[in-house]
Amino acid sequence: MKNIFISYSHKDSNIAKTVSTILKNEGYNVWIDIEQIQSNLNLLEKIKEGLKQSDVLLAIITENFINSNSAQAELGHIVFGSNTSLFTIKIGEILLPSFINGIIRYTYEIDNFDKFDTDIFLDKFNQLEESLNFSTDIKRYDKDKAIFNNIEEKIEVIRKELSDNRLTLVCGAGVSSSIGLPDWNTLLVRILSHALTLKHKDFSSSEMETLLSSSNLIVGKYLKILLGEEFDEVVTKSLYEEEWTLGDYAYTESTLISNIIELIRPKRNRGSVESVITFNFDSLLEEFLTKNSIKFKAIYDEGIKFGADEIPIYHVHGYLPRNEKIEKHNLVFSEDGYHTQFIDPYSWSNLIQLYKYMNNSCLFIGVSLSDPNLRRILDISRRKNEGDGNKHFIIKKLPPKDSSVYDLQLMLEEQDSLMLGLNVIWVSDYDEYPKVLEKIIK
Repeated sequence: MKNIFISYSHKDSNIAKTVSTILKNEGYNVWIDIEQIQSNLNLLEKIKEGLKQSDVLLAIITENFINSNSAQAELGHIVFGSNTSLFTIKIGEILLPSFINGIIRYTYEIDNFDKFDTDIFLDKFNQLEESLNFSTDIKRYDKDKAIFNNIEEKIEVIRKELSDNRLTLVCGAGVSSSIGLPDWNTLLVRILSHALTLKHKDFSSSEMETLLSSSNLIVGKYLKILLGEEFDEVVTKSLYEEEWTLGDYAYTESTLISNIIELIRPKRNRGSVESVITFNFDSLLEEFLTKNSIKFKAIYDEGIKFGADEIPIYHVHGYLPRNEKIEKHNLVFSEDGYHTQFIDPYSWSNLIQLYKYMNNSCLFIGVSLSDPNLRRILDISRRKNEGDGNKHFIIKKLPPKDSSVYDLQLMLEEQDSLMLGLNVIWVSDYDEYPKVLEKIIK
């Protein structure tokens, strides 16, 4: 007798029961936790037990499933914890996670469950049975298919949001470093070098980088105290020029920045980016937008207004313009700054982020998702938008393929992003970031 394990969100219990009844009537043994798990039994142990006895996993993929952390964790365990082949019933317009794509043998897709056709479903399911023959022909994780299978589908969704003026760009350190600005540790090394020079200390750059690798927030907090009123000036100089002069230093426009500018540039036949959120202090994006005659407004404090023809650029971690003096920089630089943002849910930067994450689709570029405040706001947004699906996207570089835990790391990183409401667009190398944007702006 052939054994089937059904994975689903408990909000779709009625669908699972219907599918279970159909399969049982066809002579299959069906494992479904509605019927087989008691409240006093360990769920994971029962799932393992069910999987050991199952030939095929049938996953009912709905918005509820994608929005359920426990359902995704269960499926992840199944993907890497058994040799079971996967059949999916996909209901609605859903972007499947990459780690699921690689093991799907057959799928039955419908717009909603009212359109479920028993004969079509059984026909596809029988195709799976014939191909596997329930023998050793179990297809395992196909990495290439899993990673790149539905990138075009994701790009099309982003294009639609752009056309509807509902797309927000969210830029992190990777955007600024593409132009030649220092990454976080390099910036701290420059500031620390200057601060310790004032105190007649001498350490090598490599020694300081070793120090920063495990304690950069601590060092940042120390530097703010050490430099006092000099702090903003020293950070500005360290950010833009290693040689400590604030002249007209020419930064080269990277391919990534060029494509970001084209994405921001309003076009009649394509719509435009609604807003930009940046975690970077620098003003180079603004400078390149000025060079390209695109109107914008840098917003780094509450009360700053922008015009109807201006793209707002929200500097939620503060702003250090290169060639302009402003009264308040509002830098979130060290541990205390992160704590202040975290404990003040009504700060303008938190409210702006929450509003954009809840009401727009966002494309994250060069963002690591390690900021605890960002993760908290994304989690709140996803919870409040439950049922609205994962409508945000993040471009991520694949983990090293020579790692023995590559498959597992890929799944864990993607599941983490999905739990924050972000679909992952994987690229093999940082050079491919601009290529993703090229596909969007075509």
